[in-house]
Amino acid sequence: MKVATFRFGVIGDFVTGTLLAYGEKERLLTEKAARAYEIPGSLQTRISRPTMLSWVTAYRKGGYRIVSVPNAWGSQCHCSVI
Repeated sequence: MKVATFRFGVIGDFVTGTLLAYGEKERLLTEKAARAYEIPGSLQTRISRPTMLSWVTAYRKGGYRIVSVPNAWGSQCHCSVI
């Protein structure tokens, strides 16, 4: 559940129906990719732009629920659904 909540917190700006002005999505992606995070269950502190976009895609394909998304090594992150 912590991972799902964390991911939603990162991508919420892109999936909650908020209208973003021209260029705002890219600005937010760049800003979020530059931040350091405390990522649940990980020693990594950064999230790449492609990772955030894959979470957005998975959220939409998953019926607007955060579901398991394969990580960079191809294994599944077993997270709770939100």
